[in-house]
Amino acid sequence: MAPLIGVFDKLLKPDGTIYLAHDIRRQTLYKFLDMAKDTYKIMVKKITLSDDGDEDVTVMLNCLKRK
Repeated sequence: MAPLIGVFDKLLKPDGTIYLAHDIRRQTLYKFLDMAKDTYKIMVKKITLSDDGDEDVTVMLNCLKRK
């Protein structure tokens, strides 16, 4: 996960924004966000998506902005 933070640090413009979304059941992104919190302001929104089917999907939308 640390290499990904290095890529963001190198390639993101100073006023840039990173958007990451993941299924709420997935737990691995939380480790990344914990590592990124020292460098990035992290905003999170829980979103439920639905289609014509009978199953909704809940995702977490994460917005990271450099501090």
